[in-house]
Amino acid sequence: MEQEKSPSWRLQGLALVYHALQRQKESDVALAELILRFRSEMTFQIAEVYGFRGETNQKSFFFAAFAGGFGEGNVVGDKVPPECFDEQEA
Repeated sequence: MEQEKSPSWRLQGLALVYHALQRQKESDVALAELILRFRSEMTFQIAEVYGFRGETNQKSFFFAAFAGGFGEGNVVGDKVPPECFDEQEA
């Protein structure tokens, strides 16, 4: 993942890989940075990370809903309401 040239895709991959390796803190950090820097264009991918991690909470559904499902996933990502973020993620 470190060789991925796109910062957004690298962060998504790191969040997934770290979780798979049971390195939750590193996964959390990668996901928080992904949300902070790329939430408007990576909404569906953020929802994927939450789903992969088994976090079927309110935040994961906000991202999935705002990503537009399985269609064009980045249409309204900048409209994700701020209440779906923890203070440390905002």
